[in-house]
Amino acid sequence: MDSATVAAYAAILAAVLSAWTAHSVNKRKESADAKQFLRESRQEAYANGLHVLNDVVQALLRLKTALLKPQPDREDVHSRISDIDVKVGFAGQAMTLIYLVGSPEMLPILDDPINKFNEFKNDHLDPFQHRHFPPTGPGESEYPGTGVCEAMVRDSPTLVAELGGLIPTLETFLRDFQQQGRRDLDPDQHPRRIRRLWGASRSRLVRLWGRIVSRNPIREGP
Repeated sequence: MDSATVAAYAAILAAVLSAWTAHSVNKRKESADAKQFLRESRQEAYANGLHVLNDVVQALLRLKTALLKPQPDREDVHSRISDIDVKVGFAGQAMTLIYLVGSPEMLPILDDPINKFNEFKNDHLDPFQHRHFPPTGPGESEYPGTGVCEAMVRDSPTLVAELGGLIPTLETFLRDFQQQGRRDLDPDQHPRRIRRLWGASRSRLVRLWGRIVSRNPIREGP
């Protein structure tokens, strides 16, 4: 093989190696960029989600306070319920984004409290609102001879009891959400997880080797 051929092969090899190196670097950069984008998206989604979900809990607490008054103020209660509707709208948008970018560990945390809130809203809050604040005009009392305020006084304890069960559930959910969010956004979580997995695997290998040796003792030569 003459020197020109060698030089040609060397040039081809150099070009291939250069292209492969550039491709590998680009793939690593794309992977790093994608991970960074996902982390930033999660951080924004989690922060916004925590904010709007806390707003929902605070709105529920304000409604409970308004209903606990000896004579609930009708306009105050109406305002509190309307505020909940607004906050729930924002929370729904935030939850949609979290479902898109949240970690596999985060998503199961959302299901139970969201289902419980929807059950509360559909079975208790909406009927209360439609009864006392119908869109067609002033609410009518189902109790003969009483006014709207007296009917609300009679209906309020049931709604207050439901709020008393729901609010602690949502507060616990917010703590779980915050803790999982911190784990998801911890940049060192994956190395630590790898070390834990390796430590567990190494322990299993040691135990397995011990069983193999005990069943097949090493014999000395003759």
